[in-house]
Amino acid sequence: MKSLKLVFFLSFLTFGLLTFNSCKDDDDNSTPVEICNDGLDNDGDGFTDCEDNDCNCEICDDGLDNDGDGFIDCEDVDCDCPETECGDGVDNDGDGFTDCEDNDCNC
Repeated sequence: MKSLKLVFFLSFLTFGLLTFNSCKDDDDNSTPVEICNDGLDNDGDGFTDCEDNDCNCEICDDGLDNDGDGFIDCEDVDCDCPETECGDGVDNDGDGFTDCEDNDCNC
């Protein structure tokens, strides 16, 4: 009788371990996401950052709103453009300095 109980117990234990192991979360097949400003090909498709179709990057000299935010080239905060109008009283490059106060202007 003891051996029957032992066989039953071991069978139950083995079944439990197999069941528990098969329920392990092996769902590590998540699709990697491209990070668009780190110089790496995070999603493994052969393209990095703005070259990757997963990224919407502003190209700062093509006259287009590449990232779809409503701003074109140097009007876009994603672009770091120098102050070009040094006598209009406007902070054209958005750095907080206007005209001759801006280091981009030679006044």
